[in-house]
Amino acid sequence: EAFAAQVLSNVQALESKEFAKTHLNRSAAVGDVDMDRLNISGSSISLGHPFAATGTRQLTQLLHDLKRMNKTTGLISACAAGGLGAAMIVEVA
Repeated sequence: EAFAAQVLSNVQALESKEFAKTHLNRSAAVGDVDMDRLNISGSSISLGHPFAATGTRQLTQLLHDLKRMNKTTGLISACAAGGLGAAMIVEVA
């Protein structure tokens, strides 16, 4: 899958000191990505991508995952038409 390759390329770039130096003007890599915490329930392809309800779908899944894993903080992001996007950090008590 092209998208899976793109995700892996981004992860490799974040872990690369050379990428950080060349493209981000940083002296050190951004850092490692913990793959056990990335897309733990899959992406919108595996979860479903309901028209006009993607954010609601993602938020519901995140809340269920946080409860199941006994965690308190999570992050979701979604793209939108025209190159837009949004992200949400959720903290539950």
